[in-house]
Amino acid sequence: MKKVYKNAKRINPRAQESMKDLERDMSFESRMLMIQQLIPLGLKAVGLELQEEITGLIGARYSRGGGDLKRWGGNPGSVFLGDQKVQTPVPRVRNMKTKTEVQLKAYERLQSPQVIDDMALARVINGMSQRDYVKAAVSVPETFGIKKTSVCRRFIRASGKKLKELLERDLSSHDIVAIFIDGKWFAENEIVIALGVTIEGEKVLLGFVETGTENHKVCKQFLLSLSDRGLNLEKEILFVVDGGKGLHKGVREVMGDKTVIQRCQWHKRENVVSYLDKENQEAFRRKLQAAYELPSYAKAKARLESIKRELRLINQSAVTSL
Repeated sequence: MKKVYKNAKRINPRAQESMKDLERDMSFESRMLMIQQLIPLGLKAVGLELQEEITGLIGARYSRGGGDLKRWGGNPGSVFLGDQKVQTPVPRVRNMKTKTEVQLKAYERLQSPQVIDDMALARVINGMSQRDYVKAAVSVPETFGIKKTSVCRRFIRASGKKLKELLERDLSSHDIVAIFIDGKWFAENEIVIALGVTIEGEKVLLGFVETGTENHKVCKQFLLSLSDRGLNLEKEILFVVDGGKGLHKGVREVMGDKTVIQRCQWHKRENVVSYLDKENQEAFRRKLQAAYELPSYAKAKARLESIKRELRLINQSAVTSL
């Protein structure tokens, strides 16, 4: 515990607040960061889709096809990629005879929010995890609601290169003081994700790996691969993990005497309340969170002991978990 406090002093208030945010909903945070990394590729696919429709209406650029229809510059617009609205330039087509704008069907379709399907997202992540960037690039447009047939070789080459840069980028410029490691399910694929927090409180998606289980060998090799990309593991870093023994063992094997591990409070809180009936879950969830937010270890422990006594009256399994 002294080591945890020693390490915590290196983390400024912004970093501590970032870690609290992550603990509240690790699943959402990890998922959104992954989607954000894919947005530039999704926008590239959107641009190709719009140009494909215009070519179908008018013909290739500088050709004499299209009749009364002409390319007419462009306007700023926005589309939904997953459940996020993002800005993108939108090309215009004008009917010179009727003096009216021609609405692009692809643009209208992308104006509606879509929920990213786990199976589609899993195919992208699977390809990236296995370093099969071509496979991942082909799956990106489909993930964002664009027909697979619209994907051209040029997009595959360009986006495959971007995906490679994302997962092989140098990490040495980031002063990482805390790392959250957690396994998340996308459809039937489990992905172990490493999310770093810098001394300034910035969250950085360090990388991820597909695995059948959170065993220590996978975790160890994963951390070593981050080290090969420049992540400094020679200093103390606070690792926040769930209760899985595999992740704990993997971190210890890599970090040795510098091992500083904190049990993820979000996972611990949810584990405890999962034993309770729905009537009591929310009340004890609030009590546990309030205890975790107390300013000192002594006060937090005293509050948790009090909660433990309350739980003993209603559910022994919850007490054992706490």
